[in-house]
Order: sequence, then C-alpha cells, then structure tokens
Amino acid sequence: MVSRWFPVRERAFASSIFDSGARAGTALSVPLVTFLIIAAGWRWSFVITGVVGGLWVAVWVWYYRNPREHPRASSDEIDYIEQGGGRVDEDAAEVGGVAMRWGQLFGYRTIWGMMLGFFCLNFVIYFFITWFPSYLVDARHFSLLKFGLVGAIPALIAVAGGWTGGCSPTD
Repeated sequence: MVSRWFPVRERAFASSIFDSGARAGTALSVPLVTFLIIAAGWRWSFVITGVVGGLWVAVWVWYYRNPREHPRASSDEIDYIEQGGGRVDEDAAEVGGVAMRWGQLFGYRTIWGMMLGFFCLNFVIYFFITWFPSYLVDARHFSLLKFGLVGAIPALIAVAGGWTGGCSPTD
C-alpha cells in the first residue's frame, strides 16, 4: 500500500505511521480489553475483539483502492506519486515488469534486514503481551484496572519511537 500511495522519499515516514496503527491498537486494547474482561468476562473479550477485527477487515476491503481506482485520488496526486517513484500501476509481485517468485526475495539484503528487524520486534512484542502483564499483576500486585492503564505505556512509547524512527533529516 505504501509503495503505491507514496513517493519513495516519503515512504519511511508513511510506513512508520501505517505501522503505528498496530502499536496504537495495542495501547488502546490494553485498557479496553481489561474493561471488557471486568464487564463481560475473558471469553467475551475474545468474541468482541474478534468481531471488531472482522468489521475492520470488511471496511478495509470495501474502502481500499489503488490510486488510479480510488474515486478521491486526483490526477495531480497520482502524478505526484508517480513522479516520486510510486508504483501506481504495478502489481506488487512484479519488479521491472517481470513477475517475481517468493524464493527470489531471499536474494535481497533488504529482505534479510527486514526479517532480522521483525524477528527482534516480535520478540519484544511477545514479551509485552505475555510476560509483562503477568509480572505487573503477580509480582507488582497491580489490580486488573491499574494494569489496564499502566500496561498501555510501552505501546504508546513505541508509537512515538516509530514515528521518529521513520523520519529522515530530509523529510
């Protein structure tokens, strides 16, 4: 999506904003799911969050369009994206007009860097969604309500870190 809607020089910041949705979702979900558990029980918290996620996917599929297909994308905007290196018309699986196989991706250093980065990111996320809540509740004796408020802090810091990490001095 970012490669189709943004020129090359704006992609790092656009990616950080796009990715911050996951961090913001985590920050919002901690107090909201805590409230759901208190109000409706832990089983219903799974049902409700699953329904909300399904609705979000339905809205995304209904609304998202590539730039040339989007009714609100002006020709000036599409020209701006294309002139900056945006891939408005290209299929995501094609590079230079030639279809690329999945296995070919492993020949790019960028892919290996992304894999390493996401491995490290996922390790940290796993820590904060599994061990951190238990630590605050069991070892620090936080109430479920207090955890719901304090547990969102790491995700909020991650949003700010992602935005500043996605900026370059030329943006």
